[in-house]
Amino acid sequence: MKLIGKYYKEKKLYQSLYGHAYDSLAFLKDYLHKEFCVIKTFCKRWQIKEDDLIKSLFLTILLHDMGKLTKTFQKNILAGKHTFYMPHPLASLPILIAFQNHFPKLLEDVDPSYLEITAILSHHTQAYSGLYSTTDCKPDFETESVNNFIKAAICIYDKLEFGNYFKREFTEIKINCLNRKSDELKNGVDCLKEINGNKTAIKAIFSFIFSLLKMSDILASINFVEKVKNENVKEGFIFDELYDPNNQIVFSGITNKMGTWHRKSKRSFQENIYNNPKPFTMLFAPCGRGKTDAALYWATELIEKSEANRIIFALPTQVTCNAMFNTLSNNDYFGEKKVGLYHSRSALELSERKKEEHEEVEDHLSFVKDETFKGEVFFYPVTVTTVDHLLYAFIHGYSKADFSLGNIQTSVIIFDEIHYYDDMMLSNLKQLFGILREMRIPHFLMSGTFPEFLQSEINKAKEYHLEEDNEGLGFKPFEIIKKEEKSIITNDVLDKEVGDKLIAGYKKGLKQFIILNTIQSAQLTYIQLKEHFKEVGINKPNMILLHSRFIYSDRRDIEKKILRQAKAEKEIQENNIPFILVATQVIEVSLDISSHRLFTECAPVDAVGQRGGRLNRGGQNAGENRMILFKTSNAKPYDERLLENSWTAIPKGIVSYLDFKKACDDVYNGRCISLSDFDVFFKECTLFGRSPKEIRWNEDEGKGFKTRKKDYQTIDVYPIHFFYSYGDELFKMNNEVIKVPAWWYWYDKKEKKDLFCEHVFDDKTYLLCKLPYNNEVGLSTLNTAYVNIEQNYPQIL
Repeated sequence: MKLIGKYYKEKKLYQSLYGHAYDSLAFLKDYLHKEFCVIKTFCKRWQIKEDDLIKSLFLTILLHDMGKLTKTFQKNILAGKHTFYMPHPLASLPILIAFQNHFPKLLEDVDPSYLEITAILSHHTQAYSGLYSTTDCKPDFETESVNNFIKAAICIYDKLEFGNYFKREFTEIKINCLNRKSDELKNGVDCLKEINGNKTAIKAIFSFIFSLLKMSDILASINFVEKVKNENVKEGFIFDELYDPNNQIVFSGITNKMGTWHRKSKRSFQENIYNNPKPFTMLFAPCGRGKTDAALYWATELIEKSEANRIIFALPTQVTCNAMFNTLSNNDYFGEKKVGLYHSRSALELSERKKEEHEEVEDHLSFVKDETFKGEVFFYPVTVTTVDHLLYAFIHGYSKADFSLGNIQTSVIIFDEIHYYDDMMLSNLKQLFGILREMRIPHFLMSGTFPEFLQSEINKAKEYHLEEDNEGLGFKPFEIIKKEEKSIITNDVLDKEVGDKLIAGYKKGLKQFIILNTIQSAQLTYIQLKEHFKEVGINKPNMILLHSRFIYSDRRDIEKKILRQAKAEKEIQENNIPFILVATQVIEVSLDISSHRLFTECAPVDAVGQRGGRLNRGGQNAGENRMILFKTSNAKPYDERLLENSWTAIPKGIVSYLDFKKACDDVYNGRCISLSDFDVFFKECTLFGRSPKEIRWNEDEGKGFKTRKKDYQTIDVYPIHFFYSYGDELFKMNNEVIKVPAWWYWYDKKEKKDLFCEHVFDDKTYLLCKLPYNNEVGLSTLNTAYVNIEQNYPQIL
């Protein structure tokens, strides 16, 4: 009787354990064949012999499912049952120990087989301190069947010609004393939790081995299902190896020849980066000057040199991620089959994209689940994600963190707009950059303002090459007019002169942006400006409101309208179509949109510089392009002193990007970046450490470790009118959620405003919000007790 490794429930078909081991190693062999130069680079970084690493990978994948050889597992899988009480990775420990002396020693201060055994033990449940501590596992192997299987499995080495990569030093291995007691197994796992040595090296090499084990195992399992689901065989049939070298889903890389972007004429700073890419690079270039293309020249040239085989774009927000994903998945760049996306709402973005393609629902759901998984673990040649997700990969912040980190080992990472972050995030990133340098992972830091303090804090040891767009920094694209005596909106009333100027500009065909610091101010400005237009006979002005309190699908539609407007201007060159965008800070970074005139409340100097980047984007001369800068009647959400210093430092008149750089340096002079606890978590979670549940509450909220400073906790709410439309189906859709400050709910309970109610569905409690909502204004606190209380909530509570 063949020993079983895989079960396809829908058709009650099986794959032998030998067949699964063969297929997993065949996928490894395919990866080695295609990516051997990257393997060599990785080995060179850590001074590992290539044949030793490949031998380690071979044995890890060969042995990863040995725990399935127990009589109990074989009996249950034939009956279509799970064996939860006897996890097969733990059951395999006696067999792994018997193989210990056959593993190579990869690190001088780490015992042979230590990393590989840990990878096998955690390949279904990521390693953490409590791993298997409550499991009462009592394996029941038959020694003869185990030895017979090992003898057959070792032959895979010859069949797949692994002799081309390393010399086999064993011909037969016999194992005795397999059936250990539960306490003995637990003690064996506990011994692995004690670790010494260079933790950065241990983490890097372990995660790399782990990722290739997971990749090979997953691809072999997918291949089994794909091969047998259409086979016309009787129930209970057992397949052996199913690997087909001519038709496989495997990692497929990229080159700098894909798309048409690489054929653009290069500016001098782009040419410098393209001709001599340094593994650690900083780029200071103004908005609209081609920082993204420069970063891609850098990344693809390093890939051509076999320094990596993946690109990770790490961005500040979900909005910027979605925009970059749409750009890079365009055929002008890499095409949609080469680019992945991941953030806490990426499944919604992928779902909306799939709906636009009119796919069947079943295919749609399967597609979104698969794409979300691939994005989460950086499987694709190019992945766009948030810096938060990247940080959590290093500290067990999610269940697939070690898998992700293994794929990061062969990546280049591009960090965009790094000046954008608060002190806490900058502290985390500073330490992350240090770990990336220790791991020799190439990374590229770019900014449109790049204050001097930030450069010096990151580059104290002068390990980064600094590239500057000196030509662009000298451009003077717009004029700044400072309005010290008034605000855009005061006591909830839009300034009449501002309204009149906007209408006058609209009649001239200008593109005009109004950027407010709070959502309430943006909503009030939008509504009152519409009324001003009606008064002059324009009932439907081309005007859009954008902020963060729209449901996902509505916000996505708004962003698409804005980007379509920008695209039409570029392609059709119709510059006489008037357009007004009223927005909050959400448009500050990484959106390729441009205006002729910008009205903005004062914000921190670097934020004002970014807002200026939406004005005459990429232009050289000011012409009629103006930023009208207003003081704000309330500093929230910013620090009052920072706003005062920024107002003083921001220059008046026709300004260059270099002028803004100097203003940033004046305001932030003497600022330093303190150390966060990121490095502590990294060392603690080298192999075991805390579980993801201890690190984070959910995708958006840190628990033990937080990535960003938050003035207040947020909660998910559903506008109640969607519940009236969809009923309980609303909670299955998950794209009608809006994040609001948690204190709204507490205030509501205290004051008995009855604006929230709880609804239980499927044993889970959801929060419904009775505040008015529509797809034009979003969730509105206007004309309620909530008007402007954000500025005063500490006193209210």
